[in-house]
Order: sequence, then C-alpha cells, then structure tokens
Amino acid sequence: MLPTLFIFAAFGGGNLFSAEAFLFYVFFISSGVVFGLGYALSMFLSLGKF
Repeated sequence: MLPTLFIFAAFGGGNLFSAEAFLFYVFFISSGVVFGLGYALSMFLSLGKF
C-alpha cells in the first residue's frame, strides 16, 4: 500500500480503493511473491539441498 500512496502523492491524489489502485496492489503483491519465491528457490538450490 505504501508504493501506491507514494504514487498518488507524487502524481496528485486519487482514490485508494479505485480500480487503478487495485491494479497497483495486485502488481506489487504478485511481484513480491514471485521475487520472494525466486530468491527462496535460489537460496535452496545454492545450499545443495536439491
């Protein structure tokens, strides 16, 4: 939610519950999950436990 607040503050307000805001939320959540799982998988594989 913080990146969306920053974007709204930088570009002039907006509704935090609009369709555009939910697109930002989904983008940030999905990218966080993808990068988090990728990092965990790379750490798992680099430890030689595979």
